[in-house]
Amino acid sequence: MLTVLNPEDTVSILGGNLVFGGNGKSLVEQENNLILGGNIFDGSNGTSLVEQGNNLINSGNISDGNNGNILLNQRNNVINSGNIFDGSNGNILLNQGNNVINGKDVNNSIDASQFSSGVSITADLEAQTISLNNVPVLGTLTFKIANIANVIGTNNADSIKGDSQNNQLTGLADDDLIDGGLGNDVIDGGLGNDTLIGGAGDDTFNGSRGNDSINGGDGFDKADYSKLGQAITLSGVGAIIKAGGFGTDQVFKVETVIADASVADNSIDASQSLSGVSATANLEAQTISASNVPGLGTLAFNVVNFDNLIGTNESDSITGDSQDNRLVGNAGNDTIIGGLGNDTIIGGEGNDVLTGGFGADKFIFNSAKESLDIIKDYNFAQGDVIQVSKVGFGTTNSSDFLYDTSSGKLSFLGNQFAFVENLSSNVSIQLV
Repeated sequence: MLTVLNPEDTVSILGGNLVFGGNGKSLVEQENNLILGGNIFDGSNGTSLVEQGNNLINSGNISDGNNGNILLNQRNNVINSGNIFDGSNGNILLNQGNNVINGKDVNNSIDASQFSSGVSITADLEAQTISLNNVPVLGTLTFKIANIANVIGTNNADSIKGDSQNNQLTGLADDDLIDGGLGNDVIDGGLGNDTLIGGAGDDTFNGSRGNDSINGGDGFDKADYSKLGQAITLSGVGAIIKAGGFGTDQVFKVETVIADASVADNSIDASQSLSGVSATANLEAQTISASNVPGLGTLAFNVVNFDNLIGTNESDSITGDSQDNRLVGNAGNDTIIGGLGNDTIIGGEGNDVLTGGFGADKFIFNSAKESLDIIKDYNFAQGDVIQVSKVGFGTTNSSDFLYDTSSGKLSFLGNQFAFVENLSSNVSIQLV
């Protein structure tokens, strides 16, 4: 039997749901209370759902509505519940006494996103504790928790640690520290400059604003920027630069990086790689490997939704996909294949082998001092173009260039800089 001791309250029982109406003071006050219900909702402006006494609540979901002040207050409280949510402007979920939050089913969550300004949490699912820090008047409140899988933090600097379950851990705003622990976790630092640690297991990090440090730890981990709404550049030194002023992340021990397919110009820039390191990249296969990494040998990664790639200063192998790729060999004797799409291909320094593939491709030469390159499949009818730099070649006169259809030699003022291997009957040269 449920006893309502305060006549100002409005209580409705609807299909196993216990609803506390607006502007009431307390639903259950004093004595020892046993509540067996489906879902319990504290309506707007409620002062306390359960106050004083030794309280046992077996419930589905507990939700503190708008302006609800305290869900449980004083003495010894045991909650066996599904998801626990603190509504907007709710001040304190639990207060004083020996409180235990015990999730009834799998994937139970604690959502601290609506706590007032200044309050942060320190949650450790492995140690089964959570603390509310900087609570007005009360300071720090610490509770025991059990069977909780997921945590959403506050808009302040939180510390959240997972356990052996597959946790979903979210930091929201400010500079958070999140450690997934064991399990295959989903970790989202939110806004701020966050420190994110995957630990063991196959973890997924959701990329967002801020300058984050991401360490995948053991397992096969992903850095997922597919919902960022901005292009990213993955550098050869482990940095992910986010366009639009969204910040730069430092990434360690992450095996897959996923860009946002809805935006253009997602790029891989390996030009800052260490001396001696070369790259083998295939955007169609969504793979890239770095060879001769000091102390590590060869490192392989998956790269998803990338358009452009700049190679190392060594001899690289670069293959595009069906998009309009921009592929740059940089230094070294590179092999570049555009694949499908209207690609832009720049061999750079070194004796490069360039293949446009299908589409109207552009082969760019920026300097007369670059070494001799081979163009494997120039196709005038397909719209292929050879573009040369006015500044780099020091000319504005297209007659300074000569193409020999019988030999395939392409020369500038008598000095050969390219060889058209398929002996196209015509070439289009553009001075830019």
